[in-house]
Amino acid sequence: MKSLDFSCEFVKETPLPIKTLGAIKFPNQAQFNPRKYALVLCDIIIQKCELSFNNIKKTGDCPCHGSRYDINGNVLSEPAIHGIEKIEIE
Repeated sequence: MKSLDFSCEFVKETPLPIKTLGAIKFPNQAQFNPRKYALVLCDIIIQKCELSFNNIKKTGDCPCHGSRYDINGNVLSEPAIHGIEKIEIE
């Protein structure tokens, strides 16, 4: 890639949480942190989704990521790793 006036190299190992054949690495590029990326992405998804209540199973189901919560907001099925924050309503 010298023709583009910057150097890079092909690497086979990446910090991504998915299998890849390789990636192009540029000198001085910011490090990708897959865990931080996933946590931020989950926060964005959760904040924009409304749970639907499953009357038969008595669970709160997230249509965006598929997590399920019990009646107290505890996680029943992943990918959520934290329960729903409780707030007081006056």
